[in-house]
Amino acid sequence: MDNLAIARVLKEIADLLELREENPFKIRAYKTAAETLVHEGRTVADLTPAERLGLPGIGKDLAAKIGELVDTGAIRYHQELLQEFPPTILELLRLQGVGPKTVARLYKEAGVGSLDELERAARDGRIRRMSGMGMKKEAQLLKALDQRRRQGTGLFGGVHELAATLDAELEGAGPPLITLADLRGDVHSHTTRTDGRDSIETMALAAQAAGLQYLAVTDHSQSLAMANGLDEAATLAHARAVREVNARLDGFTLLAGIECDIRADGTMDLAHDCLAELDIVNASIHSGFAQEPQQMTDRLLRAIECPWVDVIAHPLGRRLGKRDGHQADMSAVFTAAAAAGVAMEINAQIERLDLDETHARQARDAGIAITISSDAHSVHGLTALRWAVAIARRARLEPADVLNTRSVREFRAALRRNQ
Repeated sequence: MDNLAIARVLKEIADLLELREENPFKIRAYKTAAETLVHEGRTVADLTPAERLGLPGIGKDLAAKIGELVDTGAIRYHQELLQEFPPTILELLRLQGVGPKTVARLYKEAGVGSLDELERAARDGRIRRMSGMGMKKEAQLLKALDQRRRQGTGLFGGVHELAATLDAELEGAGPPLITLADLRGDVHSHTTRTDGRDSIETMALAAQAAGLQYLAVTDHSQSLAMANGLDEAATLAHARAVREVNARLDGFTLLAGIECDIRADGTMDLAHDCLAELDIVNASIHSGFAQEPQQMTDRLLRAIECPWVDVIAHPLGRRLGKRDGHQADMSAVFTAAAAAGVAMEINAQIERLDLDETHARQARDAGIAITISSDAHSVHGLTALRWAVAIARRARLEPADVLNTRSVREFRAALRRNQ
C-alpha cells in the first residue's frame, strides 16, 4: 500500500468527522497526518511501528490506525464512520467552495447525499428554499457540480499527470532542459511558526543536506487564520528570528519572507511597509475562488501592482481532484507580470503542480522568470521539488529560465524589489 492510499483514508476520516461536527483539533490531526504521508519520502507501509510514531504529527492512536490499515487493508473506525453516511457523500466535499457544514446541511435538510441528488435538489428549487442559501448559493452549487464532472478526477488525481510527466522523454535538438541538480535554492517553505511541522533551523539544515545553497522561509500571512497566519508585527518578529538562525549557519543562506495572501479586492494582506522589510514576498490566493473571471483577473493585476510582490505563488489556484483553477485571463496577468518583473511559481505540491506545463511555457514565452518551489511544510516536503522540475521539463524550460538556479546573490538581485 503506497503513501497516497493511506493518506486518502486519513483524509476521508477527517472529512467524515467534519460532517459529524467533531472536535476541530481531532479533525486537524487527521488532516496533518495525511499531509505528512503525502510528503514522506519513505514508504510508510514498510516502516516499523516505532518509525511511524516518529513521523511528524503521528501520535500513538494514528500510528496504530496506520498499522491497522497496512496490516488488514482497512481501518475499523473509518468503516464505522462510512456507515453513518451514504458512500457518495464524500463526492460533495470535493466540490469547489462546498465545505463540510454546507454538505451536512444539505444532507440533513434536503436529503442530498450524492452529486445526482444535489443536481435534482437544485433544479427542483429545494436548495434556494433552505434558510441562508438562496438562488445565488444554488447557482454556485450547480456551477461547482459542472466543474467537478468536467474534471472527472479523484482526490489525488494529479498522480496520473505526474506519472506522465516522469515518463516523458524529451529529446531532440536544443539546449539542455532544467534538472533537479540545477536548483540552488528553494524559495517557498513553511515552519512551525504557522502551519509547518519543523523549525526554522531544522528546515535550513535539511535543505543544506539536500544540496541546496539557500532557502526562503515564507510562512503564511494573517488572513489564513486556520494556518496561524502572521500579522505585521508577528511577520517582522519572525523575520528577525529567521535572520538570527541565518547568522549561525555556515555555507548556507536563509531568506526571510512571507507567503502573503491576495485579498478578494487584490490588496495585500499585510501593509506595504512590512513587506518592504522582507527579503522576498510570494503572493498567493487561498480563498474567493468563485469570483467571476474579470474580477479574478483584476484581483491578480492589482496584486502585481504592489511594488513588494516578487512572485505569484501557485498562480492558477488549482487543487487537483478538489477544484479547477480560477478563470482569470492569464494572458493579461502574464503581460502585467512581465512588465513589472514579477516571477511566476511552479509549485511542487502534488495536489497543486501549479503552474502546469502549458502555463509555465506561456509565462516563459511572455518573458517572465519562473521559480520552482517545494512549498514544503516539513523537511520531508523539500523532496517534492522533483515534481515541479518534471513540470518544468515538460514545459521545455532551461536552467536560465528559472530564478532559483542562480546563486543567492544573483537570485536576490533578480527579484522585482531589487530592480
